[in-house]
Amino acid sequence: MIRGIILLEVILYIALATIVIGAGALLYITILAGDSREEAPLVVEQSASAALDELVRIVRTAMSINTPADGVTGTTVLLTDAGGREVAIALEDGVLTMSKGGESAVRLTHESVIITNLAFENRSGSLVISFDAAYANAGGRPEFEYAKQYETAVTPRPFLP
Repeated sequence: MIRGIILLEVILYIALATIVIGAGALLYITILAGDSREEAPLVVEQSASAALDELVRIVRTAMSINTPADGVTGTTVLLTDAGGREVAIALEDGVLTMSKGGESAVRLTHESVIITNLAFENRSGSLVISFDAAYANAGGRPEFEYAKQYETAVTPRPFLP
């Protein structure tokens, strides 16, 4: 007896294949969405923390804080490093920058991070640094919305031979 595939079996195989492929696609989309939700906080926290660490290192090794003056808060800080060069740290269009001795400014943050509310407060020789860091969400997607505030205080401890 020769037996063929009946229409009901074909429909059943198509339904099973659709379920398996659909479940795989859903799993893939879920994994991709999870990665994108983690990207913004990861980029902001790594970039802002690295920039803050660099600022602390620069201020800690500075010979003097030139501006802002004692008791004043400013958006730019000018320091004199151990080599006698002037170091300027400022905010330019959402980018935290540093320049030494009149050289061109160097970016301290990732291109996907926007810095706002940068403030340097000189408290009797200690410098309080604060800023807000946010992910540059050009597409406006809610999973890329992330911002965090950073603040630290540092006192110059220049190396004196």
